[in-house]
Amino acid sequence: MRLGLRAIAFTLALFAAMACVSTDCMGAATVPSSSRLRVGIISFTGSFNYQYVQYAANCLSDALVGMGRFEVIEREHIQRILSEQRFQVSGAVNPDTAVRLGEILGIDYTFIGSLDRCSAKSDYWTDKDGKRHYYYSGSAEVSIRIVDASTGAILSSFRLTGSGTDNSSTSAACMNAIRSCFDSSFQSRLATAFPVIARVLEYRGKDEVYIFTDESSVISKGSDFRILRPNVAEVGEPGFEHRFMSSDEVAIVRIVSVYGTVGKGKVVKSSGEIMAGDYAVELQGYATAGEVIAGIIGIAGLIVLILLASMLEQ
Repeated sequence: MRLGLRAIAFTLALFAAMACVSTDCMGAATVPSSSRLRVGIISFTGSFNYQYVQYAANCLSDALVGMGRFEVIEREHIQRILSEQRFQVSGAVNPDTAVRLGEILGIDYTFIGSLDRCSAKSDYWTDKDGKRHYYYSGSAEVSIRIVDASTGAILSSFRLTGSGTDNSSTSAACMNAIRSCFDSSFQSRLATAFPVIARVLEYRGKDEVYIFTDESSVISKGSDFRILRPNVAEVGEPGFEHRFMSSDEVAIVRIVSVYGTVGKGKVVKSSGEIMAGDYAVELQGYATAGEVIAGIIGIAGLIVLILLASMLEQ
């Protein structure tokens, strides 16, 4: 059974919280153990021009570095170590190979990529003087697999598509299409798989909620966090006890400013009182009721404008 990385990260957070219950650390926040994960791109293949495949691998590396929450091992360093170990890696990596690679490279997760489609075509438009202006449009498709280097399990996979244009060549159009595969939507999906896990440092009111991690640049302005309070219950007679873990969502907080490892947020949804020591787990794609209504009004207004323009043309 495949488990999402987000679920695994969340489970780890709850186990950490469970340990804190017995040491009374719920009342005072301690530095969360959220050191950056070590990741590496161990393979990127494709039956296309070598230049395109390497560019796709570089785009993936840039996206991982740009998120600011990973320690990305240089691909040249990985290849050098694998060469020294006489280790050959192809596109198909079995669980045993992934675990062995994790041990050799000292990484937590491996990324395996494939450029599945890359094509371009030319077209033109004619100006008022009858002169033709040529341009090129490209399309690309990329597959990414994330493998847990400790177990060899494929924890998540993405199929990415992109398109791009250029006035100079089909090659440049293909490059732009590949680059667009790794846009902000891909980074958002990665953030869902690898959520930032923080702690509440202090609660001063609905407009002053301070959360923190032990790594700078991982909390960003405008990001949303679910504030969670873990619960641990024991049932059963002595010798037959069973421990249950659960968590209650206390609030959702939106970050309005960041100071190094500390983020200041405001409450956008509340179902309880926030306390120092509560866990904060990054949330993707949240919108308040007001934002949803504003979006609907904006779409409705756009439809009205299109209809009016159509009527005027008639």
